[in-house]
Amino acid sequence: MLLIYIMLSNIVVLALSVVLTSSPFMALMYSILLYLNVQTILWSLGYDFMALIYALVYVGALAVLFLFVVMMVRIQVSTLSTKTIQSVLSWLAIILIFSYGDVSFSFPCGAESLLNFGTQLYSSCSDLTLLNSLALTIALFGSLV
Repeated sequence: MLLIYIMLSNIVVLALSVVLTSSPFMALMYSILLYLNVQTILWSLGYDFMALIYALVYVGALAVLFLFVVMMVRIQVSTLSTKTIQSVLSWLAIILIFSYGDVSFSFPCGAESLLNFGTQLYSSCSDLTLLNSLALTIALFGSLV
């Protein structure tokens, strides 16, 4: 119970930080941490579905919001040119691996239809879904650095 009170006080501090910060990037970081704290409280109280929805929907919506903020911020062209060459080379490597590599996709546990896939995704594979949302959140943090 003490952990929940600590998380609640952390939520209040993060909510105030979102409102009071002047940087849009830091406001986005604080809001992502805020939603992750709310998700943790919901998970610990036994509301698993709501915690999953918070992880998938709200953090994903914040990622889209971050993309709009990045599009509005002016970036210097000199720093953009070196990163563009590296990203083009990485995308070419990924395309070559998937084009010429022996990559096969199979659905686990008989999830051939969309209904079976949704059932598997939110019941027996919910841990993997949460790990996926965590990986996307870490990728969002990594794009800021």
